[in-house]
Amino acid sequence: MKIAFLLPMPTTKIVGGYKVVYEYANYLAAQNNDVSIFFDSNRGKNSKGLPKRMVYLLRCLICKREPRWYDLSSKIKKINVFSLNREIFESYDVVVATAAETAVFVNSLSVKKKIYLIQDFEKNWQLDEKQLFETYNYPNMKLVVVSKWLVKKVSEHTKKKVYYIPNGIDKSIFYNYEKNRNNHSIAMLYHLDERKASNVGLKVIFKLKQKYPDLEAYLFGTPKRDRNWPKWIHYTRSATPEKVAEIMNKAKIFLCTSRFEGFGLTGLESMFCGCVLVTTDCGGVRNYASERNSLICDIDNVKQLETSVIRLFKSKRLRIKLKENFKNEKNKFYLNRSCEEFSKLID
Repeated sequence: MKIAFLLPMPTTKIVGGYKVVYEYANYLAAQNNDVSIFFDSNRGKNSKGLPKRMVYLLRCLICKREPRWYDLSSKIKKINVFSLNREIFESYDVVVATAAETAVFVNSLSVKKKIYLIQDFEKNWQLDEKQLFETYNYPNMKLVVVSKWLVKKVSEHTKKKVYYIPNGIDKSIFYNYEKNRNNHSIAMLYHLDERKASNVGLKVIFKLKQKYPDLEAYLFGTPKRDRNWPKWIHYTRSATPEKVAEIMNKAKIFLCTSRFEGFGLTGLESMFCGCVLVTTDCGGVRNYASERNSLICDIDNVKQLETSVIRLFKSKRLRIKLKENFKNEKNKFYLNRSCEEFSKLID
């Protein structure tokens, strides 16, 4: 079967939504499908006023070199297009839209199967509210969402069937292999997007340091390290999945302070690595996080987040209880299981 995924423009950044696409693409290619990933260069449009042709050529280079942080199969073709046109996709059996703006184009195609992989509630991102809800109602396009929270959000705006396939975790990479961790250690994804509220997380971490002088914080992300951070904040930029797993295996606690998540992949990865999760109640994390296996706090509540981490630092019994409860639930989130479900859906 000939399958195409359509992503927005190529990027050097580590993007969770792109990673999920790469995982599905790898699986499908391993099943002897002919898989291509297309990137929409959007005619070289950019916010810096640079010449469009130059920007397009730069994006071609990025497409060729990336993703350096993920082991994408050499069987998969990566194609950066200056402008989308229908002729490119005429020979494909299945085309998968991966964002709202790509769904608009995929809807115009006459291919046999069209899939819309919805990984977030993209209200007022590239499309306005009305345009977004229209994408949920395109005929002959299957809607696939990654969390039960998104099932609810999307179903509020369409009568179509919404298929649910949770994001999966590669258990060969994300697993608990480090038993001897600093009693006062914490990990967190650092991001400049206001929705991630990393500033809130840093406030929590600095408050914890005042109470626990031996605290070690392990952060990872795409931005450059803040020059003002002290040495006890260990930071890894553009970490591969293997490196992320290594970082998580150094920490007792994983802190998520997001205001909004379509799924919240890193939180689940951390639980596979043996961290106990302290998270805000930010939507998609509820797919795997509950009062049975995590400590869930109000959004932007620094005091509650700090108190929750302290509870876990003080109580080994509570940490063990939450981790044991998650062990009974983790098989629902294995990557192969999600990939198999996705493969059946497009077959």
